[in-house]
Order: sequence, then C-alpha cells, then structure tokens
Amino acid sequence: MLKKTLKPIYRSAIEFAWSWLGIARIFEPQWTTIKRRYWFRFWKMRLHSLGNNSKFYGPVTILNPQQVSIGDEVTFNHDASIVAKADVITIGDRVRISTGAKIIGTGLNAELVIGESRQHHSAPIHIANDVWVGANSVITQGVTIGEGAIIAAGSVVNKDVQAMTIVGGVPAKVIKSLNNEKTS
Repeated sequence: MLKKTLKPIYRSAIEFAWSWLGIARIFEPQWTTIKRRYWFRFWKMRLHSLGNNSKFYGPVTILNPQQVSIGDEVTFNHDASIVAKADVITIGDRVRISTGAKIIGTGLNAELVIGESRQHHSAPIHIANDVWVGANSVITQGVTIGEGAIIAAGSVVNKDVQAMTIVGGVPAKVIKSLNNEKTS
C-alpha cells in the first residue's frame, strides 16, 4: 500500500529534478560522450583501420568491417550503413556521412543468361577527403568520389563523382561545380 502511494511521488520528484533543476543538462553531455567513445572503441576493434577522432553518433551498421578502412575525423550519423563484400571500401579524412546514408559495395549482375540465376558481384568504393554524403543517399559499388564533393540528400550515386562538385538526383548528376577561388 505504501509502495503504491510513494511511486507517483517518486516519479514526480525525478521529473522535477530532471526538468526544473536542470539535471538533464548536467548528465546528458557526459552520456553522449560515453556513447560516442563506446562506438569508437567497438568499431576500432573490428574495422581494417579507423583513424583518430572519428565519431559515431548512434548505431551504424557495417557488414564485413574487416574490408572497410576509415580515415581521421570521419563522422557517422544515426542509421548510416556500409555493406562491403569481397572488395575494400576506403573512406578518406574529414568525411561526413549523414543519417541513413548507405554505402553498398555489392550487387547483382545486370547481365542475365536465360536459365541461370543472377550472380552477385562487388567492386571497391573510394571516398576521398572532405566529402559530405547527404542524408538517405546511396553510393553503389565501383564508385570513386573525388575530394571535396557533396552528395545531395536522397541521391543514388552509381558513377564516379569529380572533385569539388555537388551531385544529386536518381541517378546522381552534377548540379554545381565548386571553386576554391575566393571572391572579393
């Protein structure tokens, strides 16, 4: 009887402490840091290589992680995924991979011989330094993405992307070329 009476009071006290007294602001940053450190250590043990200061903001799926090399200061957001089969997937330094982005290094062969089933094939994927992969975009097998490129959200990249360009759409096409020249 006493337990039933005290339970709502206890709940109210906890909610008051978290919201009104600001305890959430004290503990949440530490909890987020702990989660990021956990994911970093988790993938550091499994990947072929993982550079310094890379961050995982939530669960990331990587199939065949021993085939994946990741550079320094790479950021993975929630629900990003990498599928590596027989070929290596290389991600350069300072790459940003947004929520839901998929890097898929395998697929079915488009050539169909009557009476035979389609065969899986894979090809390496190389993502150069300073690339931004937008939310829910897909990068398919055999693609090389040049340095400083931006992949727009929701794009499907099935051909190589030149350095310093923005691509978008299904399939991805060049939207704009970026220049390093500063305007006065």
